[in-house]
Amino acid sequence: MIIVVLLEFTNYNSMSIFIQVSEFNSKEKFKIFNTNNLWVNLKAVKRLVEADALKMEIIHNPKEVNGVKVLQLETRAGATTRVLDVY
Repeated sequence: MIIVVLLEFTNYNSMSIFIQVSEFNSKEKFKIFNTNNLWVNLKAVKRLVEADALKMEIIHNPKEVNGVKVLQLETRAGATTRVLDVY
């Protein structure tokens, strides 16, 4: 099971996957988690894209495919929460 939690930083919120922060892997500590639902205002997202304001964190995910080591680069849609207003 992969659980995503909302973390509050100094001046913005961000989402993190438990496997990225194993030392905080506690269902008791993080009682609110992501259910993979994102509800956003598409006009607001369009404005952010046009302003190049969506600075997505890149996750490095090393894998092996048919015996060849590869590096899969990923982003999380939930990572945009730090630039979106929460209502």
